Amino acid sequence: MNPRRRRLGFIVAAAGMLAALALPLSSEAAGGLPARPILLALTLAAALLFAAAAWAGGLPAIALGLTGVLCGAATTLVLLHDAGIAGAAAAAFWAMVLAVWLGAALCVVQLASERPRDDASRIVSNALSISLKFASKNAGRATPTVNNRTSASLQHRPRTPGRFINSIPPGLL
Repeated sequence: MNPRRRRLGFIVAAAGMLAALALPLSSEAAGGLPARPILLALTLAAALLFAAAAWAGGLPAIALGLTGVLCGAATTLVLLHDAGIAGAAAAAFWAMVLAVWLGAALCVVQLASERPRDDASRIVSNALSISLKFASKNAGRATPTVNNRTSASLQHRPRTPGRFINSIPPGLL
């Protein structure tokens, strides 16, 4: 990945997280991030981690970026449980969501462009690839490649509705 574009992307992600501090969280009456100290700390941590990932390269950028993604994702998930924000999310919430998506996409692209140098980094790379595979929304549609080879453990048949219904234990339906 082009280092200038990666740097710019992480800077935009950090700016998106910081923009959430000034924008409204909800169209209804709800306190902002400064009224929630733990979420404020997570938001600032995500912005700091994205900024640090902008100047790091390789695996450190991936680690910093994914940690920022976890902080940002935790913040947005906690905010979704707030009755004043759920269903009435405003610009701050969506700025955080877009920043987290951008940070995650940059980490995935950086991970795909890395070449493992030894067995330990190959194991970590494969574990991250498998985790991302199972976490993705389109798990049944796309088969990722690891080191330009499709991993046999990642290939599976998608479940049909009939197979899914038949796998549910009797009495639960």
